[in-house]
Amino acid sequence: MSGSPAADSAAEARGLTAAGALAAARRIGTELCRTAFWDDERRRCNWLGRADRQGDVPGSVVPATAALEADLYRGSSGVALFLAELAAVSGDEEAAATAVAALRRSLAYLRQQPLERASPLSLFSGHLGVAFAGARICRLLPAAGELEAAIAALRPAIAGAFDE
Repeated sequence: MSGSPAADSAAEARGLTAAGALAAARRIGTELCRTAFWDDERRRCNWLGRADRQGDVPGSVVPATAALEADLYRGSSGVALFLAELAAVSGDEEAAATAVAALRRSLAYLRQQPLERASPLSLFSGHLGVAFAGARICRLLPAAGELEAAIAALRPAIAGAFDE
């Protein structure tokens, strides 16, 4: 599974095999594709997830349900990356199409509402993470190639962080 004989042996001892891991990933991918919210043209999609909102008491956080943001860690570009990796190893066309649509949505979100809670240089929560996910998805899925210009448009935000 990992390429390391010791790690593979340990995983198999716990009952986890490459086939079992792929089957689990397929089940997760199928559920993600099934629960995606699509726009009217079926070109962009997103999901609902947990969001932390400011509570009534200063400094308090209240869990809520909201549309995912664009970031890699807990946003639509992270889901897109998972689905693209799944599509690359399984040939799942629905996962591939959903990955491209989620990436398209992530890039559009950043153009309209830049991420503000983290530095653009943050891999997990910033523009850099979305650019990484986009570049990887473009390598995995030829259909994502149309988004390369939108990914390149993130460069000024990332470069500008060095000037701050």
